[in-house]
Amino acid sequence: MYGPRGAAYTYGPQKGAQAEQVEILDRGLRHFAQKISDYNGRQVGEVPGGGAAGAISAGLLGLLPAELRRGFATIAEITQLAQQLPRADWVISGEGRLDASSLQGKVVQGVADYCRAAQKPMIALVGSNQLSPEQLRAQGIRAAYSVLDRARDLEDALRHGASYLEAMAADWAERELRRS
Repeated sequence: MYGPRGAAYTYGPQKGAQAEQVEILDRGLRHFAQKISDYNGRQVGEVPGGGAAGAISAGLLGLLPAELRRGFATIAEITQLAQQLPRADWVISGEGRLDASSLQGKVVQGVADYCRAAQKPMIALVGSNQLSPEQLRAQGIRAAYSVLDRARDLEDALRHGASYLEAMAADWAERELRRS
């Protein structure tokens, strides 16, 4: 939930938090964990996976009769991803910011793992990409296309993100049609 591998340090910079803000967020998470412990004795600060989704998972575990399950595994089960993949020619996944933390159990990594197992090609349409082509290929991702590569600036990307995503998908599809 907190500490160097907790929610604030892992996801804060992705969301634009500066170092000082990350420290403040981390202190807040420690305080929240302590309040849960004071309330009902549950120790949620060091629960594996407790930092997921901004530590919402630890809060739910601490305050409700909840069970932590890996988010992507649950979604893959519900959507029957493994059963659907054989019918796919390509798989497209996405992420707000594709970076090293994306390869630590987030959706893009989970989809890439399934695609590798099923020998299906995958691309990622993302807000921004911080990974090199080599890092992408090592994960089984053929390419990543970034909104920030097209937008004038972050404000433009945020305001017109849907249009950029649509254009990126259309451009990619056109290139693929020309290749085949």
